[in-house]
Amino acid sequence: MDHRLVSTILALLLSLSQAHPLVDLGSEGAYYDKKRIENAMKTFNTETCIRFVPRSSQRDFISIENRDGCFSYLGRTGGKQVVSLSRYGCVYNSIIQHELNHALGFYHEHTRSDRDQYVRINWENVTPGTIGNFQTEDTNNLNTRYDYTSIMHYGR
Repeated sequence: MDHRLVSTILALLLSLSQAHPLVDLGSEGAYYDKKRIENAMKTFNTETCIRFVPRSSQRDFISIENRDGCFSYLGRTGGKQVVSLSRYGCVYNSIIQHELNHALGFYHEHTRSDRDQYVRINWENVTPGTIGNFQTEDTNNLNTRYDYTSIMHYGR
């Protein structure tokens, strides 16, 4: 995807929310976990217009926590917004970036409204309880190409 287009889209999204996502890495967690998370956030800093900054006392912020699994709410929720990155399987660059993208408001690539023109979902292979992760969303794709290599695409 064209980085200028991505920057424009992200700038628009951020203008609708806040200038810089505030992040609280908490006091728990191993040093290497925090370093991996910080390195993943640095990728946003170098490749997009997004700048994650440490939280001080703000009410709205992203709280990265060691919970059971890898998950995030979609988009800005207000208040403390948990991004779960279990240290047992989630503290990898691609997963960290994937979950932070959810917090920024990004859906999975394979849920785009035009998804069926590009991929086929084998519904019989989808784990019960996860079907929602594969249902299409009513998206405005902004004339962008389907990105098979997106960090937001399952099975890359």
